[in-house]
Amino acid sequence: MKITHTDILWSKTLPEYTQFQEMVIEGINVPNQPLHCLEFGIGNADTSLCLLQAYPEARLSIVDEDARALETAYANFPIDLQNRTHTIQSLFQDYQTTETFNVCISALSMHHLKRSEQLQLFEKIYNLLTDNGVFVLGDLIKSEDFDYQMSTNMLYDSHRESTLSEKEKDAFFSHVTTDSYYFYQLTDIMNWLRDTGFKAVDLTWSHRSLAVIRAVK
Repeated sequence: MKITHTDILWSKTLPEYTQFQEMVIEGINVPNQPLHCLEFGIGNADTSLCLLQAYPEARLSIVDEDARALETAYANFPIDLQNRTHTIQSLFQDYQTTETFNVCISALSMHHLKRSEQLQLFEKIYNLLTDNGVFVLGDLIKSEDFDYQMSTNMLYDSHRESTLSEKEKDAFFSHVTTDSYYFYQLTDIMNWLRDTGFKAVDLTWSHRSLAVIRAVK
C-alpha cells in the first residue's frame, strides 16, 4: 500500500472534506489527559494539523510509506508543531514500536488496504493502545444501497468537474485508476473492530460516502 502525493486532491474532490476533518478530531474526545497519538497516513497533513492545533499538549507520531509526503508536511509545520511531531516512513502493516498510545487516528487511508490487511492493522492498533485508548477511523465507505451509491458517485463527479483544473483532473483520474482501492460497508468495518476486541464501536458521523467511527479499547 502506498499513499501518493495525489491524495492531497481529496480536499478538492469531496465537498464535505472540511466537515469530515472536524468530525475526525471531534471523535477523539479524550478530556483531561495529554494525547500521545499515532496516525496512519498523512495525505496533505490536514488531519495532523487539526489535531495538533486542537490539542496543544499532544504528541503525534505519523506513519506513512511516502517519504516525500512526510518530508513536505513536516517542513511546512510551524516550529512548535514540529517539536511535537515524529514521522516514520513505513508500510502500515510493517510498522513496529515499543511505545503505546492513548489515541490512534486514520483519515482517508484505510481504503488502500484490502480486508486481510485492515484486519491485521486493526489488531496492531488495538495492541498499541493503552486501556480505554481511542481509535478514530474516518474513511470512504461502500453504501449498502446501490442506487444511493450511484447518485453519490455522480454528485462527486460533478463536484470534481467544477473544482479541479484539467491538470488536476488528469492527475486524480490517473491516481484512482492505477492505485488499489478497497471500499467496504460500514457494518463490516464496525464488526471487524468489535471482533478485534474493541469494547465500544460507534458511528459518530456520516455523510454520503464518508464515515467516522470511534472505537474504544
